[in-house]
Amino acid sequence: VIGYTDAPAAMSLPAFMATAIVAVMANSTDTPNVDVLITGGSGFIGAALTEALIERGQSVCCADVAGFERLEHLAGNPSLHLQTLDVLDVDAVNQAVEAANAVIHLAAVVGVDRYIDKPDQVLDVNIMGTRNVAVACARLERPLLVSSTSEVYGKTSTDLQESADMTIGRLWRSRWSYALSKATAEQYLHAWGRTGLHFVVVRYFNVYGPRMDRPGEGRVLSKFIGHIQNKEPLPLVDGGGAVRAFCYIEDAVVATLALLDRLQEHGDVSGR
Repeated sequence: VIGYTDAPAAMSLPAFMATAIVAVMANSTDTPNVDVLITGGSGFIGAALTEALIERGQSVCCADVAGFERLEHLAGNPSLHLQTLDVLDVDAVNQAVEAANAVIHLAAVVGVDRYIDKPDQVLDVNIMGTRNVAVACARLERPLLVSSTSEVYGKTSTDLQESADMTIGRLWRSRWSYALSKATAEQYLHAWGRTGLHFVVVRYFNVYGPRMDRPGEGRVLSKFIGHIQNKEPLPLVDGGGAVRAFCYIEDAVVATLALLDRLQEHGDVSGR
C-alpha cells in the first residue's frame, strides 16, 4: 500500500574487494552532475531505487552517512556515484542538490528501537534534514520526492485516507517521535509548496524483500524471521489484534519511480 499527498539479487564481489572499492567511491568529494540524487541511498529502499534507476539508464548520486554494502555489486558502475553526506550539513546538501536534476529524499532515523532510545536524533534528522533538502530544492527548482510513513496515521487503524485525521498517543512517549517528525516534515513540504516547490510524498507501509535488515533486527518481518530461525514463538503485537499492510520492494520501486516520472514531467501529481 503506497499513499501520496497532493502537490500546488545480483552476484557480489568478494567481501574484501567490494569493501575496498566501495570505500574509495564513497570517499569522493566531488559531486558530479547526475539525473537523480537519493539521500539515504544506502538503505533498503534507497539501494533498490538506485539499482532500478541505473537499469533504466539514469545516473544516480547515492548519498548517505552509512556504509554502501547493499550496492557493492554495482561498484565501478559509471552511472553510480557514492557520496558520504549528512543531511544536517546545509552546504553539502545545497551542493548535492544543485548537481542533480531531481531528488529522492529517504534519509531518516528509523526503527522502533532507535526512536524509543534516541528520539532527539529522530527529530533532528527527520525534521531539519528534510527542511534542508526542501529549501535547497525550492531555491534550485528541483522536483522532490520524499518518503514519509504509515506512522503518520498514528493510532488510526481503519481510516487510512490521505484526508484522515491524525490521532497520536501521549506526547511524552518517545514512541511517537518518529510519526511526529514525519508529519512535521510533510508540513514543511506543504509550506514550501506554496512558494513553488514541486514535490510528492510517498507514505510507505512496511516494505519488505531481499536485502532488508538482518534477521531479528529492524523491520517487523526481519524480526519475525529472526524468531523463526531461533525456533522462538512470534511475538504478538497488541495481543494479536494488530492489522498491518505490507508492500513488496519491487512494487514499492515501480510505484515510487512512476510518481517521480510524473512529477518531473508535469510538476503535479495531485489526485493521482
